[in-house]
Amino acid sequence: MSELLAMTALDLLRSYAKRRISPVDVVEAALDRISRVNPSLNIFYLVDAESATAAAKLSERRWREGRPLGLLDGIPTGVKDALSLQGTPIYRGSAAFDPRATISDGDAPC
Repeated sequence: MSELLAMTALDLLRSYAKRRISPVDVVEAALDRISRVNPSLNIFYLVDAESATAAAKLSERRWREGRPLGLLDGIPTGVKDALSLQGTPIYRGSAAFDPRATISDGDAPC
């Protein structure tokens, strides 16, 4: 599965289109890797595996139907903690902020 994480976005999209792999395969590989390395590297403060998997399943369906949403449909991404993501804590890159006190009520425009 680690070979999936070495693929470029373009390679992933081509593989989705040819049904060689699916966005679910890729998100599962990414979540597995995060679960293995995050305890020591502390790269992600929040990992929403349930939402990521649900989004990958929807993307997989769109690819099967030949109707991807766009050029990044099915490409896993991380969101910098300084950007608002609705319903998630905002740390702003610092442990000085209380994440329970600052829950985003909307998404950043980007």
